[in-house]
Amino acid sequence: MNDVFLDKLVQTNISGNLEKTKERVQELWTNADKKSKQELIVNAGQAMYGTISKIIKKGRITAKMAILLSRYLNINPLYLIGKSDDRVDYNEDLLKEFLIKLGYKQLWNEYSKHLKSINKLNDKNIVNENNHDEEVINETPTNIVEPTDEEKHNIEIQFDNYIKDVLNETADEYKKEKPSLSISSDIVDTNEIADISAETLNIMNKLTEEEIITLLRALLIRAKVPNSNGQKLSDKIKLDLLLN
Repeated sequence: MNDVFLDKLVQTNISGNLEKTKERVQELWTNADKKSKQELIVNAGQAMYGTISKIIKKGRITAKMAILLSRYLNINPLYLIGKSDDRVDYNEDLLKEFLIKLGYKQLWNEYSKHLKSINKLNDKNIVNENNHDEEVINETPTNIVEPTDEEKHNIEIQFDNYIKDVLNETADEYKKEKPSLSISSDIVDTNEIADISAETLNIMNKLTEEEIITLLRALLIRAKVPNSNGQKLSDKIKLDLLLN
């Protein structure tokens, strides 16, 4: 119940048993967890500390305080005011019984209508969200046709031809540059030459000229990348080819 309805309650003592109210409020407040206390103080204000102290001292409690304490301390409001010994958790049915017993049936009816309007609004928002999700799903194409085997074969042929064209263009460009198979001015360690020969000679002997040209082309491109060892690797392979 929000403040609009709570403020309509008469601010008089409603305790049916002052001693029970004092003992029960004190026991509940003392054993309440820190989170519940903080939530009550944040929503009701710092003055709540003084109000609770007065209730524990005198046992006098208003309907508004009984509802606030029962909600945040999760207890039957009728138990707090000493008109019931049923120590059960707070719920809306108990709130309804509490208000009707105190003569606030009309207030409960107003509060119920308020709750229904809120629930309808929430349901409408949920429906709108669901409809939006369905629209997004419906926008997904569903008429995608799987290509036939012949179409797949043609696509593969086109792709293979494209790859061959790229490799041929790369090889032609490199052949034009082939007379300048120079090695960079950096000194290549003879041990590194031995390493590259031992590790790659067998593999390189199996490569075709076109494959070697493509490999060198890739290394030259890599050499243009900062902090790359592509130039060094290409020099090793070039030197190895010259020596063999």
